[in-house]
Amino acid sequence: MSRTELAFVVAPLWVPVALMIEWSLLATPLDLLNFWAVFAGFASLAIGYAGTFLFGVPAFLFLRSRNWTAPWIGAVLGFAIAVITLFLFNVLFALALGYSVDDLLLGALSSFSDWGAWITAGPIGSLVGVTLWLIARPDRS
Repeated sequence: MSRTELAFVVAPLWVPVALMIEWSLLATPLDLLNFWAVFAGFASLAIGYAGTFLFGVPAFLFLRSRNWTAPWIGAVLGFAIAVITLFLFNVLFALALGYSVDDLLLGALSSFSDWGAWITAGPIGSLVGVTLWLIARPDRS
């Protein structure tokens, strides 16, 4: 397994780890054993990998082909990808719940103005981006 492949396998694991750390600080021990806590952990794992593979792989390949391999680019791009992935998840979740198109558009606009989503998802995405960069080291041949 190459360093790049390993990076794309390991780096998205920060998403469920961060969620579980946050929940362990805010919840009681019995809440952590709740079915929904475990479900959210697995859902965040799936969302983290989906965002990384859907947006991260093409971005990584594009940036590496242009030789734009500074670590700060990974952090900024990870932040942006995390926010976009969270937005996309919110839209798909609303569709799954059967919301109308008007409600969906209103929710989509309000999710971009929700600073809680930016503050929560963005830094975790930056952590994923930097971890991916540290493992893959696209600046080296």
